[in-house]
Amino acid sequence: HLSGITATYLKISFYTVQNLLTVRGDILPVVKKNKERLKHRNVYESKNLSGSFTDNGLSNDIIDTITDIREYDVIFYQRAAIDSDMRCGKWYDVHLKYGKVTVDHREDLLAKPAYPSIFAYDIECTKQKLKFPDPETDEVMMISWMFNQQGYLIINRDVV
Repeated sequence: HLSGITATYLKISFYTVQNLLTVRGDILPVVKKNKERLKHRNVYESKNLSGSFTDNGLSNDIIDTITDIREYDVIFYQRAAIDSDMRCGKWYDVHLKYGKVTVDHREDLLAKPAYPSIFAYDIECTKQKLKFPDPETDEVMMISWMFNQQGYLIINRDVV
């Protein structure tokens, strides 16, 4: 880590999203309780005078040592894409055979990047102040749109 602080981490993997959600639901309250306990830990606990803590001030129970949970909020399909080294803008061949999915990166298509198409529009109407336009009384003044860096504008000359 950039700060130079090192720690021991436990990586837990799951076969299903349901298992992940169940364990996350079990661990989050434990982490909150342990953070609160560490915030209020007193001199007696750090000196092993309370009986339940070791020489370094930690509990003998392993669950009491969990003080943080990382990447619990990363969406499952994003985590799978990160772990599989799938990246946006690259081409892949995906195959399903005997219930096993294989994903192959297509190096030969790197010369043809997947450029996104961009479409944006805006409709300006006459309207009363601080009100939404009413189709019965308000008129369209102009419509502007842009598609892949090419802009267009339609103006209602009766209004403008």
